[in-house]
Amino acid sequence: MTVPAVRAFAMVLAVKPIPSNAKPQQSRWYTRRLQEGATGSRATIMYGPLYARIIWFRARDDRDEVDADNMPKRILDALKGIVFENDDEIVRCLAAKTVADQSGRFALDPTRIPSSTVLASVQDMLLTEQHVLYVEIGPVSDPTIAFGLMR
Repeated sequence: MTVPAVRAFAMVLAVKPIPSNAKPQQSRWYTRRLQEGATGSRATIMYGPLYARIIWFRARDDRDEVDADNMPKRILDALKGIVFENDDEIVRCLAAKTVADQSGRFALDPTRIPSSTVLASVQDMLLTEQHVLYVEIGPVSDPTIAFGLMR
């Protein structure tokens, strides 16, 4: 994946993604939390084609967890109308979950985070929070589609 464009939207929240079968009350809380996070990050509407990158950092390996393929739908639905007009403008989506190594650290590549402020927020939250959710959305700048190992 190419380095994100400068005008990419990114937010970092201390929140655990919820499963698709979550109770309605939990689902409403989660949606509000994502929307407040986006609004607080001064999101502006972007128009496609767009990519989404969602990373869930976990301090420990929980058995009660959400699959990586189930994370994007709820998140993107919550951000519709705040970060982008319609989720059909998202043409690429990468969702990942990762657990800290035995020392409690994550390997972060600063060239793949859109701003030093967001990188600092991720690093600060990872010191104290059990769950950190990173969401990035931006314009697709390269139409090339690649599969497998990049060399």
